[in-house]
Amino acid sequence: MKNIDKIYSELEKQHLISPADLLLRLEEEMNRATVYRGLKRLVEDGKAREVQGHGVTFYEVLVDDHQHVHCHGCERYIPVHVDRSLLQQAIGMDCEIEHVDIHLTGTCSECKV
Repeated sequence: MKNIDKIYSELEKQHLISPADLLLRLEEEMNRATVYRGLKRLVEDGKAREVQGHGVTFYEVLVDDHQHVHCHGCERYIPVHVDRSLLQQAIGMDCEIEHVDIHLTGTCSECKV
């Protein structure tokens, strides 16, 4: 299995993963530079995407168009679907939305209790 395939396989196992956590999983198989080059290539090829969250970059497999809510209580990132047509109506501009990157924060239902 090639390094890029191993990196992709690890991304598939976890919804969001930081490069540091990915390195811990793959440290016996590849070095830091190889992991970062692999992540960059997966993003460039449209197979993965970067998610920014409180000073940390996470990576995930690109499977659908969703965003994340960051819970202040448990620090989880919860996936949420964003309807592009509703966004189009809300902004009221005659343009085609190609990419959505919204940073949402709040408290999840488990932490509100």
